[in-house]
Amino acid sequence: MKDAAKAQKIVAAFTKTDQEAIWTQTEKDGVRYFSMQSRASFLAITPAIALSNRIMVAGIDPASVEAAMKHDRNANSDLSNSQLYKAAVRSVPAPTNFFTYVDVALLYGRLDTTLRPMLIMSAAFIPAIGDYVDVSKLPAPEIVTRHLSPIVSSQRYDRDGYVAESVGPVTLNQATVGFGLAAAFWAISRQQHR
Repeated sequence: MKDAAKAQKIVAAFTKTDQEAIWTQTEKDGVRYFSMQSRASFLAITPAIALSNRIMVAGIDPASVEAAMKHDRNANSDLSNSQLYKAAVRSVPAPTNFFTYVDVALLYGRLDTTLRPMLIMSAAFIPAIGDYVDVSKLPAPEIVTRHLSPIVSSQRYDRDGYVAESVGPVTLNQATVGFGLAAAFWAISRQQHR
């Protein structure tokens, strides 16, 4: 991270996008942690962001974000030594402004671990779900994740403007738009069920 003040503004703006969301802020070992309290008790996804003076990490739960920050403090970080990460970094030009690495396979695996049991339980208690989804035919996470490569994005200043490059199963921009649409759909459906 080159500009800690700008990163703080980004985090502040992100945590204020949903007026009804409750974000808590804590500090531990010089790192500020922001975590959103989940209003739905059955959903184990509680977005979290960690911000230090040199790195920002976002994740789907506070424990994974804190673990990533601990790995960052360790000089022998698993991520920086990973062959998958090294290959992904080489796939885009060196950044001067912005760099993002998203391990889509790991993210999918964690989401599958969280959501699959809920879907199975829902199908058991609400048989009409079987009209739309055959839970027994969902592929194993390993089958899906072997086809998912990381999303890597790099931004640099070149001559008279910025150049942003992204590689992966979808680009970072496409992933952001998809996440935004999913969040909007979720917010609209919450409003309709009130």
